[in-house]
Amino acid sequence: YRGAGGPPPTVSTAAGEVRTSVGSAAEDSVNASQKIFVGGLSRETTEESLAQYFSQYGVVTSCQILRRDGISRGFGFVVFSTPEEASGALSTAGHVVDGKGVELKVCQPRTP
Repeated sequence: YRGAGGPPPTVSTAAGEVRTSVGSAAEDSVNASQKIFVGGLSRETTEESLAQYFSQYGVVTSCQILRRDGISRGFGFVVFSTPEEASGALSTAGHVVDGKGVELKVCQPRTP
């Protein structure tokens, strides 16, 4: 994680390796079709559990949950290694992360 002084944590899964990071510089240059918005997250959901869940669709290169004062705002972003992996997650209905149904949307880049 940013400012942690080391590489981001790695979670190993049956589907492969998951590399999670928050706000990495590499994420800024990611293809928008690789990044999805995840809404309706539980306050208990962590970047690690979010990445673990979405790793069934492919390699998760980064994962971010937005927080205010350390408390989850209930949404985040997941970046996959390819647009096809992101599309696979988006085309599947009924996602449940940490016991709570979540909504996925195509991530739209902000315009300045």
